[in-house]
Amino acid sequence: MFTKRIILLLSLSLSFSLFIFNYTYSQTEIRSETKVDTISMQGILSKKQWSKSKQSFCAQGYEYYVLTTEKEEVLITSTDEIGKLLDEHLNRSVNIKGYLEKKIIPQNDMLQHPEGSETTCILFHFLKFN
Repeated sequence: MFTKRIILLLSLSLSFSLFIFNYTYSQTEIRSETKVDTISMQGILSKKQWSKSKQSFCAQGYEYYVLTTEKEEVLITSTDEIGKLLDEHLNRSVNIKGYLEKKIIPQNDMLQHPEGSETTCILFHFLKFN
């Protein structure tokens, strides 16, 4: 009887700890996203295949999306869900809303870095079409 109570108490304690950890983790993610300023960008949306380039390395995947503006090509981060939305507008002029993130990929001997020690990438996180 005493053993059952201890097991129940440990189980409840562990469940509560996991709940607090998950709640704190999700709150941290939300706070970091709300501090980012959203911007609109206009250009031609395209999909590219992997190549041995900095842009492809920054995409960290096989296929990736790019918005070609008057001044530059901007790498768009995507998930499968976002990819389906973007696929509907390929090779068209679009106006999209999102935010920019500077991502530094540290040196890793298992990766071929295009810039030597570490690679700095600018990524556009797609939120919606304007």
